[in-house]
Amino acid sequence: MDFVPDRFGPDRVVPDRFGPDRVGPDRVVPDRVVPDRFGPDRVIGDDLSQFVGPILLNHLLQSMERGDPAWVGYIYAFSIFVGVAENPTLANINLDIPVGSLVAVVGGTGEGKTSFISAMIGELPPVADASVVIRGSVAYVPQISWIFNATGRDLTEIGERGVNISGGQKQRVSMARAVYSNADVYIFDDPLSALDAHVGRQVFNNCIKGELQGKTRVLVTNQLHFLPQVDKIILVSEGMVKEEGTFEELSRSGTLFKKLMENAGKMEEHVDEKEYGDEMEDGINLDYKSSKPADNGVQNAFPKSVNSKNKRKEGKSVLIKQEERETGVVSWKVLKRYEDALGGLWVVMILFMCYILTEVLRVLSSTWLSVWTKQSGGSSFGSSFGPGFFILIYTLLSFSQSTSREVKRLDSITRSPVYAQFGEALNGLSTIRAYKAYDRMANINGKSMDKNIRFTLVNISSNRWLTIRLETLGGIIIWFTASFAVMQNGKAENQVAFASTMGLLLSYSLNITNLLSNVLRQASRAENSLNAIERVGTYIDLPSEAPAIIESHRPPPGWPSLGSIKFEDVVLRYRPELPPVLHGLSFTISPSEKVGIVGRTGAGKSSMVNALFRIVELERGKILIDDCDVAKFGLTDLRKVLSIIPQSPVLFSGMHCP
Repeated sequence: MDFVPDRFGPDRVVPDRFGPDRVGPDRVVPDRVVPDRFGPDRVIGDDLSQFVGPILLNHLLQSMERGDPAWVGYIYAFSIFVGVAENPTLANINLDIPVGSLVAVVGGTGEGKTSFISAMIGELPPVADASVVIRGSVAYVPQISWIFNATGRDLTEIGERGVNISGGQKQRVSMARAVYSNADVYIFDDPLSALDAHVGRQVFNNCIKGELQGKTRVLVTNQLHFLPQVDKIILVSEGMVKEEGTFEELSRSGTLFKKLMENAGKMEEHVDEKEYGDEMEDGINLDYKSSKPADNGVQNAFPKSVNSKNKRKEGKSVLIKQEERETGVVSWKVLKRYEDALGGLWVVMILFMCYILTEVLRVLSSTWLSVWTKQSGGSSFGSSFGPGFFILIYTLLSFSQSTSREVKRLDSITRSPVYAQFGEALNGLSTIRAYKAYDRMANINGKSMDKNIRFTLVNISSNRWLTIRLETLGGIIIWFTASFAVMQNGKAENQVAFASTMGLLLSYSLNITNLLSNVLRQASRAENSLNAIERVGTYIDLPSEAPAIIESHRPPPGWPSLGSIKFEDVVLRYRPELPPVLHGLSFTISPSEKVGIVGRTGAGKSSMVNALFRIVELERGKILIDDCDVAKFGLTDLRKVLSIIPQSPVLFSGMHCP
């Protein structure tokens, strides 16, 4: 085996143990020990492979790059070892998947199915020599859907991580993305588990078997009733391929497969095609009926009112709202909030006086160079030049700051999407790498960065505009000071005192440009920095959750003692401008009852849980637990008596009890 670790990947690593007459999509001989394979030709072949391996490897890669149709969709894996060498996650995986076949990967929980898929797409590096060939482009549907904050065909808004759609809808969007990619190889990591039974049946028949017919498909699934319809089954156990074959072969001779089917309660004969077609028609009719709003009970999460009163304006986002920003001069409210954060008025005054004292002492340290006099010339120069000078400085600063302030606010607002998209990309790295969508994601992030940098450049340009005018003004001041010294030199009564005074003025005039630039730049930066206080204040003013504990409304001791739950006319909506997702929901769950909540995707099942935990407050109605209104209690008192297994589990790093 000629193996270079850094070349391991689905489109780079090619086995070189086969002779040229053996390599092909319709006949690949796995490297398993067969008695008749031991012989002189086998030994010679192994010796020659050390020399012709690189040549054969390059030949195969060139053949694939030329787009030979016979290779498109072909998958081969040889001796994959993944994990720690002493205890590998995968060990000795040998398989070949013909072009256009549908292969199901099954096995118990934690047996290595997802690791097997990850190694196939190059996400898990091997710890031993291995070869994987995937000819053609790859589309990957992960077990946990990765949904980007965008729109579906510019019509349907999808929030960050798909917050506005259900788990089943996320999975269908993820599968639709794979189908639209028109890839050669499709790898599905248990996509049907998040779908309703009839929806999963439609997706399997219309999408995986229908739309993708002729493509190479690898399907990891726990829905064992679909296995009679696949071309080949691979059973993974303890990180190894223990059994493989067709459904009929494994049903006859597969010991582990029989046990798996018996444990799942899914041991059944082939489903008749006509029967399955009738089931499909029933499923389609059921889906069509369920897509209509019900006359009573729980309705669909998006009722007809969306198309009338709540119909969104074209081109306007109702899900992802633009961040609000202040305009104009920083308000006194912001300054007062900053003052309170510093410690109050007295602290601000002390800091201000210390700063003034520092500057006074710095100036006085140079006064020994001159003798201050009350000459009329010097007094006339200061009194006539000073007011006009400060008025001009104030005009320049006001004009520049009005632009710089707004640009700084826009810079802060446009920087948030850059960080958000970067975080989303980190969550979907495996999907991005599988689709080879590096350039596309770079372009998406680049557009956000360009939009942000545009305002940064404008901010820099406004600072340059102010600096040029300040330097020009500084030169004019130096010229006026020097001219005044020359013209008034002969009129001064005390020549020595006048000379020392003019020398001091000239020494300060030479530094006037830097002083003006630094002072005004710091003043501008201070006002722009107050934009951060505005943004923090915006988040502080947002409505917050209810208090953790309300001392005046603590639950009674031992609550809940029975565990009854009652919904009374519950109406819930996620934002005031959005339609309600729960419409007058009323039901009662008696103590110790085991209740199943069912409904089509997006009907509001998860919203009921959000209402119970008060993740979202009710618009109308009450939820009672043991006849106590949960809205009157603090969130800690409520949530500590409830337990939940969420649809998308969240795990923290650490150790569990041995």
